[in-house]
Amino acid sequence: MTTPCPTVWIYQPYVPVYRRPFFEGLAQHLRAQGVRLRVRFPDPPLAHSRGDRAAPASWSEPVPARRVRVAGRTVHLSSARGVRPGDAVITGLQATSLDSWRALTRRRVARGLWGHVGSYVARPHPTDLALERWMMRRADRVFAYTEDGAALARRAGARAITTVMNSVDVSYLDGPRAALPAAAALAHQEGRPLVAFLGALDATKRLDLLAAALEVLASQGSDLHVLVAGEGPDGARLRPAIARGQVSLLGYAEGPVKAAVADTCGALVVPGRIGLVAVEALAMGRPIVTTSTARHAPEAAYLTPGASLIAADPDPASLAAAMSEASRRPRQQWAHPDLAGMVERMGEGIVAMLADAAR
Repeated sequence: MTTPCPTVWIYQPYVPVYRRPFFEGLAQHLRAQGVRLRVRFPDPPLAHSRGDRAAPASWSEPVPARRVRVAGRTVHLSSARGVRPGDAVITGLQATSLDSWRALTRRRVARGLWGHVGSYVARPHPTDLALERWMMRRADRVFAYTEDGAALARRAGARAITTVMNSVDVSYLDGPRAALPAAAALAHQEGRPLVAFLGALDATKRLDLLAAALEVLASQGSDLHVLVAGEGPDGARLRPAIARGQVSLLGYAEGPVKAAVADTCGALVVPGRIGLVAVEALAMGRPIVTTSTARHAPEAAYLTPGASLIAADPDPASLAAAMSEASRRPRQQWAHPDLAGMVERMGEGIVAMLADAAR
């Protein structure tokens, strides 16, 4: 009788479109090592999941999920069926995830945690921090998104650590370009300064500050134009700027749209949280203009202050001035963590975790 190959089960709150190329590559990498990948996510999706969910794939598996209120907080629990001795389970490093707690109590299963590790984008809760430090000591391996997160895991006493260097697919920059809206195309042809916003239009990105900066620029007679590639509830904040002809909405941005943006804009502007857009900016050779008080995800550490990262004071006039200055900068060539490297590091860490657990 042949021994079934081990399966690594990765639990996600949902699978966003930008993660699909990573999981496709990871499934292929692990298959070559005799390991099967299954990515589980709750169905129906959790309330906080965004709308940019990836289509089903051979490695994905929706499962029924339960939501439980514990001490006034909502925690979630997905099905654990199918997990066998010799498998591996990887869950998010999150104190409110019952999946993570249940995985850490399993025997004869390799147990991994992955994520930011640190509390970057919100003020940390002392209880959560203490629980997550305990979780990292209990896990067989911590998969940290960045080197900063890996350093935090070491200080917490994690047994083994893999730094995956979180990234996204930027191969679209080598592909076809989409046609820009007429107003944006005209602005580009006239040589007017252009900047772009990429990402979800939500409160974390401080579109209120962008809208106020555009009012300042309008009052100064500036001809700067902004390409906004994304969707979300805060898009309404930009309506006055759209009416003034300062903004072109591009909707949810696929690769050809982003490639056209990279060719035409002088800089990206993200007044609020910077996350994986840092990778895209580096690949595009365009700096990101942000504000000095924003809470960024750990990927912002990929950027170099003064070069690929321009931090303005968090007021409309300062942001407006920084946008205008950055829009005139020449395109650069910068190194960035690539998706292939992330796949390889994650895959090697999983194989090492399985081998360690089997000893």
